[in-house]
Amino acid sequence: MSWEAIITISENYIGGRILGKTACEDMCFSANSFTCSTGPVRNPNDETRASGGSSSGSAALVAGGHIDLAIGGDQAGSVRVPSSWCGIVGLKPTYGLVPYTGAMPMEFTVDHLGPMAKTVFDCALMLEAIAGYDDGLDPRQHPGMEVPKYTQMLSKDLTGLKVGILQEGFSDCDVEVDKCVKEAVNKFAKAGAVVEEVSMPLHVKAGQALGPALFEGSYLTMIHDLGSAINYNGFYPNSMINAWAKGLQSRAQDCSVVVKAVSLMCAYMRKNYHQKFYGKAQNVKRYIRQQYNEVLQKYDVLVMPTVKFPAPLLPEKSDSLKGSSSCFILGYY
Repeated sequence: MSWEAIITISENYIGGRILGKTACEDMCFSANSFTCSTGPVRNPNDETRASGGSSSGSAALVAGGHIDLAIGGDQAGSVRVPSSWCGIVGLKPTYGLVPYTGAMPMEFTVDHLGPMAKTVFDCALMLEAIAGYDDGLDPRQHPGMEVPKYTQMLSKDLTGLKVGILQEGFSDCDVEVDKCVKEAVNKFAKAGAVVEEVSMPLHVKAGQALGPALFEGSYLTMIHDLGSAINYNGFYPNSMINAWAKGLQSRAQDCSVVVKAVSLMCAYMRKNYHQKFYGKAQNVKRYIRQQYNEVLQKYDVLVMPTVKFPAPLLPEKSDSLKGSSSCFILGYY
């Protein structure tokens, strides 16, 4: 069976011209940009620095002016991090708004696809094209879902809009990043919005809850089950899954150090703890989501830095993994 990702069909439908595929981090397992199989993806603003990952090529090509729009996958920041470091606009949409049909699954509960563009308008325009129901191929979607004209919402009056500056989102933040974000928030106030600081204590635990769900879930889907999202009641791109399985089984040694490190860690966790922490993380997510929802009853939008520090320098070939921190090895941000 011949198939095509739903989002590429959507772009063709509105007249978009697809130029090709962009590079990304090896198996999308890094928020940095040094694990791509073709070499590091350099930041077009400063080629000594990372472009961010895992949708590194998408961000770099948009920022470099080679393309107008791009698609990225986002499980733990893979649209937002490279967009931030490359200075473009990237959006991780609401879960299920954009169909994931035809894309490589990592972890069903956190898989997202989102638009990347130079401007907010272009990002909104692309979202209009790729969002919406896909006839039941993605079971996360509701048949009655509606997609508004996001581009028409950009010119609305901001008077009375309530903006919350999330205090916990600025903890341990780089001074320049802190300054940049807060200066941007002041523009909301000048436009008539009500800007206030707000606290959400569980925010600091969100990353700890995401870790086991993302890593163990991705390991089970991509490594242990060879790319097949078991118990997924949607479309299965079997030809892609088959190619993935053959490649992984025959050339596992070519995986990046990040993939190997995550695989070893998760294999150990699975053998000794039997997904205990995966289950706990999924349960804790419910309480964290509830607290976000409570805060969002009072505020229309919450503001914080996308990443708390600027794009780091890319590692040199001579750099030793032995002397590097685990954050550097795994490409965390």
